[in-house]
Amino acid sequence: MTHHKLIQRTGASAAGMVAVALLSVGPASAASTHQLRGTVVHHNIRAHSFVVAAPNGTLYAVHAGRLPALGSRVSVAVTRLANGTFAARRTEVTGHLRRGQAVRAHGVVSYVDAATHTYTVSARGVSLLVHAAGRAHMTTTMPTVGSVVTSTGTLAAGGMDAQSTDDQGQSSPYFQLEGVVLSVDTTNGTITVSADDNNLSGTGITVSVPAPLSVAVYQPGQEVELQVQDVNGTYSLLGSSSDQGYQGANDQADQQDNQGDQNNQGDQNNQGDSSSSSSSSDSSSSSSSSSSDSSSGSGSSSSSGSSDS
Repeated sequence: MTHHKLIQRTGASAAGMVAVALLSVGPASAASTHQLRGTVVHHNIRAHSFVVAAPNGTLYAVHAGRLPALGSRVSVAVTRLANGTFAARRTEVTGHLRRGQAVRAHGVVSYVDAATHTYTVSARGVSLLVHAAGRAHMTTTMPTVGSVVTSTGTLAAGGMDAQSTDDQGQSSPYFQLEGVVLSVDTTNGTITVSADDNNLSGTGITVSVPAPLSVAVYQPGQEVELQVQDVNGTYSLLGSSSDQGYQGANDQADQQDNQGDQNNQGDQNNQGDSSSSSSSSDSSSSSSSSSSDSSSGSGSSSSSGSSDS
């Protein structure tokens, strides 16, 4: 059983864009422990995970029994799970975003709805719904599916309100989808998953499941991580794994094919892999408290954390 300790520490918060360093987190064995530092930008309820955004926007999905509050600046000791997401061993809350403070989210666009001015930024273990907020949708061209982007904005209920979107000038036909299985069509060999991981968009994406992969392993309501290829607007499954809590994420029996890291934009653009020092903004504290619990998929989605002024 995995034990996870959540430590809360208050201190001065930095102005403007969060500038917190990310320590080495690369492909590693499940037993290796690494340190993540960044900002909690998202909760995935069904996966029982929170998403840490590094300063460059790279997104990391971390499974835990207790989730630090959105906007928390955290330092998390993690181990890598079988499906490429992470399990929290110890989480320290070092501060909190101020109201209106911006964060970045970097990944591949996996869904676009021009009518509602929304799109989804996806990386391993996360498909984050982004709203083109305020005047942004009138002044910014919506990204296209497969484009690699960095969105800058503020946290919103279940997603992000983008102030700007930087198209990296790259595109990838291969990307991750994190979502809830909405329906399974065994006759046509397809599954439909939610366009974002918490199904806030209310929209589904249909993915074909070619042989030798099996459509029969999927059930409606499951939280899954898919690796897909976009072929002229049609999504074809390359590999999948469960992301149903810690146990599902670490169960190799629930994986189909080998997802690997070569097409994972979230891993390719990890600028923090070579970092060896933490930000000075995390070095001061005025008080601390801690609690421990299990991150073994217990189903808890409660948040802990406090805001700093």
